[in-house]
Amino acid sequence: MSISIYYAVEDFLRALARIPLADITVRYYGFCYQAVLQYCAGNGLEHFSDEAALHFSLFSTKRQRMEKYAILTR
Repeated sequence: MSISIYYAVEDFLRALARIPLADITVRYYGFCYQAVLQYCAGNGLEHFSDEAALHFSLFSTKRQRMEKYAILTR
């Protein structure tokens, strides 16, 4: 993952903190961006392109299904 992705996310989260949003909303966005950063780092992505966003979406959807299935089979 490139440092530029990390700094872009950090800058965005700092900007969110200046907007009158509920703390829980800012924390939720932070959680979402951390998931994207982990995905980029784990897949060696230098840029988060439209194609990367599609793959991330598919990955996240698959992970959610697997988690729901694991809960249902317990």
